[in-house]
Amino acid sequence: MRDAGTFNSLGGSIVPEQSVEPGGKVTQPDDPTRTSYDFGGWYTDANYTTAWNFAGDIVTGNITLYAKWMHVSVTGAEESIASNLNIYPNPFTGEVRITGAVVETGRAPSLQVRIINAAGVVVHTQIITNPDETIRLEHLPAGVYFFVFEKEGQVKTVKMVKE
Repeated sequence: MRDAGTFNSLGGSIVPEQSVEPGGKVTQPDDPTRTSYDFGGWYTDANYTTAWNFAGDIVTGNITLYAKWMHVSVTGAEESIASNLNIYPNPFTGEVRITGAVVETGRAPSLQVRIINAAGVVVHTQIITNPDETIRLEHLPAGVYFFVFEKEGQVKTVKMVKE
């Protein structure tokens, strides 16, 4: 008898159920989508206590995995933050380059980036002081991260993956 691997996208796009041999692994599906949210990974419960590891976790019975969502603030001024801002490479290994950041001269820099892991913990914070800047992130483990850029009360969130 096969076990069922179901995905509760919690308001996101539908993800098909999978049939899994006992002791087998669930195949990682394409990320679901949800308007005004970034996907933050699959968890074994709706409180996001334990992230599911598709490479290592074994199915021992019927299982439901829950999508984690992070709300993205969308404002009219976000376009000014996003229009020239480039963050690459994605996926990254040790460094991320940020180009096109608008930094005012003659006053304190106002573009801040917070890097948040899939569990919602801020793991790095930095003020962007140049229109072309490199952030060293070798210390971070592999996984999904959200780069949250804030400038004068406006927010832009970019999902990045570290290999």
